[in-house]
Amino acid sequence: MNDGTYIGSRKCLVYRKDTGGPTIVWGTMENETDISVKIEEFLESSVTGPYALIVFFVKEWNDDLSPWDFYTPYGQSFGHGGKDTLDWIKNHVIPFSKTIGGSDMCGIAGYSLSGLFSLWSFHSNTLFKGVACCSGSLWFEGWDEFAEKNPVGKDRVAYLSLGGKEPGSGNPLTASIGEQYTKERKRLSKISKVKFESNPGGHFSNPLGRTLKGIAWLIEELQRRDKT
Repeated sequence: MNDGTYIGSRKCLVYRKDTGGPTIVWGTMENETDISVKIEEFLESSVTGPYALIVFFVKEWNDDLSPWDFYTPYGQSFGHGGKDTLDWIKNHVIPFSKTIGGSDMCGIAGYSLSGLFSLWSFHSNTLFKGVACCSGSLWFEGWDEFAEKNPVGKDRVAYLSLGGKEPGSGNPLTASIGEQYTKERKRLSKISKVKFESNPGGHFSNPLGRTLKGIAWLIEELQRRDKT
């Protein structure tokens, strides 16, 4: 079992296979039950070749992963801690990955608000060559404007997934998610490769399994590009 380590001030799980290969960064909730064992089992059975997977735990979900302030009409509030989290990844996680043999080929992954954070990071800079955004919160106010103003370079890859029951779920806040995913797929259509996958169920159906599936795809794609 992976008991975790601290990178900077944040607790992380670090998985490493061989040297070289891409580094994938993934933010998730700290109280995920048995997540370490489940991740390890999945990686051993589903992922081949060299990689580093660094999973960091998020304490303040609505702040640490939010790119800017957003107050919903339904009483939810989101902070702007995403910038600090992205800076921590740049200044601590990526240098750490080099010390354990990771290559310069980096990707970022996440589910729900972490999926939005991953896609925002992907649009924000050229550090990440790939992203896995699984059921990302693309209904977030201001997302369209940001994504249109910050196009992604052609030499990158993206995995997007959504639950089949998520579009039109009836929640007024998230009702636009199907439309937003269609827009994002169109925005990313000119990059090297985009994969979209519709999964069974709604937003809360098997988030860990969906995320790991996206991470496996991302590792394989970045491994391929790392060799060229």
